[in-house]
Amino acid sequence: GCRFVHWRGRVLVLRELAHAAPPVRLAPGTGRLWDRRFAVALPPAAGEPVTIGYLGAAGARELDRRIGRPRHTPLPRLIYPVLPAVRDDRGLLCVPHLGYRREGAPFPVLLFRPVNPLTTAGFTIV
Repeated sequence: GCRFVHWRGRVLVLRELAHAAPPVRLAPGTGRLWDRRFAVALPPAAGEPVTIGYLGAAGARELDRRIGRPRHTPLPRLIYPVLPAVRDDRGLLCVPHLGYRREGAPFPVLLFRPVNPLTTAGFTIV
């Protein structure tokens, strides 16, 4: 379920969307392990349920329309579709790894906790 991509002298390990878990609905005050890689939790004060899923190509285009391309992120554009995104009934709520959050929206806790890590050694996850 991973893609290995050579980028600027580095090897990026990306989620392969064809093997990704489907989006899940999360109620306020609850949490769960999503896609066997992310521990997600929504604060009780969130007020309404959200859906956690991948940003996808359409979501990346929507983000571009809303805020343009983030200038201060070290993340390569090619990984945007495989970043976790949070949506509510009105659309894109936040993309935590890019620091995007619709004004006034709750920011869920999103931690990388893979069931089967690539290595036991520490390395940077983007």
